[in-house]
Amino acid sequence: EGLFLSEEFDFVGIFEDDQGAMAKSKNHTNHNQNRKAHRNGIKKPKRFRHESTLGVDPKFLRNLRFAKKHNLKPAEQLKRAAERKAARETKIAERKAAK
Repeated sequence: EGLFLSEEFDFVGIFEDDQGAMAKSKNHTNHNQNRKAHRNGIKKPKRFRHESTLGVDPKFLRNLRFAKKHNLKPAEQLKRAAERKAARETKIAERKAAK
């Protein structure tokens, strides 16, 4: 009785996980990718002097135009800076004289 196969005990169920399930597939490998990348060399991206403004917000571009229009030339910048410095120094001198 105990040695014979009974209907309650199923031997097929023991091996089901080993044979019934599909084999696991490889998830990731980086094999040969470095070699492929270095065959023509890894290059830095080209830096352009002036980046294109195609597709940029029109309101921003309009403001940019006005900002560029009102920039001072280098000689005018130096002249304006000298005027401001002189004005600051006179103001400081007046405060000292008032004390």
